[in-house]
Amino acid sequence: MRDLFFWKSKRTHLFWVLLAVTVFELFDIIGDFRGGESFAHLLGEGLISFASFVGAVGLGRKILRQRAEHEEALENAHKALTEAKAEAARWKNEASTYLLGLSHAIDGQFQRWGLTLAEKEIGLLILKGLSLKEIAVIRNVSEKTVRAQSLAIYSKSGLKGRAELSAFFLEDLLVPTEG
Repeated sequence: MRDLFFWKSKRTHLFWVLLAVTVFELFDIIGDFRGGESFAHLLGEGLISFASFVGAVGLGRKILRQRAEHEEALENAHKALTEAKAEAARWKNEASTYLLGLSHAIDGQFQRWGLTLAEKEIGLLILKGLSLKEIAVIRNVSEKTVRAQSLAIYSKSGLKGRAELSAFFLEDLLVPTEG
C-alpha cells in the first residue's frame, strides 16, 4: 500500500518526466555536437538538460522526504491503534465482572418489559450506539422492521426513544467520583 501511494503521486510522475527530459537532452547534445551545431545551441540545450536534472533531483528529494513522512505517519497511526486496542482490552478485562452483571441486569429488565428475543437484540444494538440502518444490515432485515421493533421497545418500556433507553441503564452508573 505504501509503495502504491509513492508511485501514484503527481510529483513522482513529474520526477520521471524531468529525468527523461534530462536523458533525451543529453543524447540530443551528443548528436548535435557530432553534427557540428554551434556552441550557443549546445549551451542552450545543456542549460535545459541541467535545469531538468536539478529539478528532478530537487523533486526526488522532496518525494523521498514526503515518503518518509508518510511512512512515519502510518507507523504512528499503527502504534496509536495498537495502544487503543490494548487499552480497550485492559478496560474490558478490568470491568468484565461489572459488564457481566450489567448484561444480566439489562436482560432482566428487558424480560420485565416483556420484550421478544428480536426486540432484546435490537435493544442491545441500540444501547451499543448502532443506527437503525446498521442494525438492519446486521440482522439481515429491512430498516422498516427494525424501526417497528424499536418503537415496540419504547412502547413496552414507557420510554420515548434511544436517548431515554440509554439513560435508563446508564444514568446511575455515571456519577462523579470524589477526588
